[in-house]
Amino acid sequence: MTNIGWTLEEAPLSRELGGGPVRLLNDLEAAAYGVLHLPRDEFRVLAEGAGIRRGNLGVIGAGTGLGEALLTWCADVPLVIASEGGHADFAPHDATEFALVEWLGRSHTHVSWEHVLSGPGILWLYEFLRDTGRGDEPPELRARIQAALEPAMVITRSALAAEFPICVRALEIFVRAYGAEAGNLALKGMTLAGVYVTGGIAPDVLTGAWAERFMHAFVDKGRYAELMRRIPVRVVLCEKASLVGACAVARALG
Repeated sequence: MTNIGWTLEEAPLSRELGGGPVRLLNDLEAAAYGVLHLPRDEFRVLAEGAGIRRGNLGVIGAGTGLGEALLTWCADVPLVIASEGGHADFAPHDATEFALVEWLGRSHTHVSWEHVLSGPGILWLYEFLRDTGRGDEPPELRARIQAALEPAMVITRSALAAEFPICVRALEIFVRAYGAEAGNLALKGMTLAGVYVTGGIAPDVLTGAWAERFMHAFVDKGRYAELMRRIPVRVVLCEKASLVGACAVARALG
């Protein structure tokens, strides 16, 4: 809805619907509520940590964009804090990522985390490597990408299959940045109850060595590394976590 120019407000919607209670949530806000109601088999554990009950938790999800939210408690009532953290300034980690910021800045007035951590971001990472001579684009790969409805999926699948070095390198940058920003969210919210990684990309990518790369970047916070190791990290496997959360909020409204 945010991409089609609609303006929605709870009170007018309530009146139009006969006076019943209305609550508007964004997708990450709903997903944060949803993780409280999912069974254990809907999560993949990346780090057991030493989570505390009723502590703050964070939710981050890369898909068409990058969403972030925090959840805290008022007594026993969960309270989600929505955010636009995905639009905060991207923080480069090494010389390659500094060059990436410069490259993205040629076509974007503001380089955010979402420009790296999203489906479009994966494609931009690939194009950055290709255009700056940091990776070779084989003709076969170029043809696949040009013919694809979702080029980022071609790049991701090729990387996971270790098929083309340029795709592997693009996904390496993506996963490192994903882990780093998930760690940033954990620090900002002191999410000692855990960080949950949702969205359409994480379930397919964050396994094996890729999950290890993610967690290395998550923990890599200097003198706070030991604190980061105490934070549980889980990938949300359920594609309907946001709907589960929306239903929970609706039930609470009565």
